[in-house]
Amino acid sequence: MQDGLILLEEYLQSSIDTRIADQLQAGEASDKLLYAAELWQAAADMAALEG
Repeated sequence: MQDGLILLEEYLQSSIDTRIADQLQAGEASDKLLYAAELWQAAADMAALEG
C-alpha cells in the first residue's frame, strides 16, 4: 500500500512538473509570436515609407 502511495505521489509530482514546463514553453512561444508580429509590422511600416 505504501509503495503504491509513493508511486502515486511521484506520478502526480511528475504531472505537475510537466504541466509547469508546458506552460513556460507556451509563454515563451507566445512572446516569440508577439515579437515576430512587431518585426513584421516594423518591416511593413518601412516598406510603406520607402514605397
